[in-house]
Amino acid sequence: MNLNKRDYNEVLKYIERGRDLLHESVRFREEGRAEKFSESLWGSLVSVLNAYALVKGARLTSHKEVRDFVRQLSSELQDNRLYETFRRAEALHANFYHGFMDINDIVLDLEEIENAVVKIIGLVEKELRMLER
Repeated sequence: MNLNKRDYNEVLKYIERGRDLLHESVRFREEGRAEKFSESLWGSLVSVLNAYALVKGARLTSHKEVRDFVRQLSSELQDNRLYETFRRAEALHANFYHGFMDINDIVLDLEEIENAVVKIIGLVEKELRMLER
C-alpha cells in the first residue's frame, strides 16, 4: 500500500489532532467541563482510528464505518479491550449532547482511552515506517 502525499499529510493531521484533543481533555477536566472533557476523549480516539484506517487504505466517513473498522481491528489484534474501549468512548460522545455524566464518570474511562490512543498511534507509526522502506 502506497500513500499519496495528500493522504500521508492527512494521516499526520489526524495523529496531531488526536494528540491535541487528548491534551485538551486535561484542561477541560481541570475546568470541570464534563461534556467537553468527554467529547475531546472521543475525538482523540476517533482521530487516530481515522489515521490508521487511512494508512491501511480505508477512508472512514461515518460513525458506523468507524465502529466496524475498530471491531475488525480488535479482532485482527486479538484485543477485545480495544473494541470495549471504543464502545465506552461512544458513551462519552453521547454525553457531549446529553450531559448525563459528571467528571468522575468520565475519569473512569480516561486511562483506557489514553492507552488505546497511544497503541493506535504506534500502529500508524509502524505502518508509516514500513511504507518508507
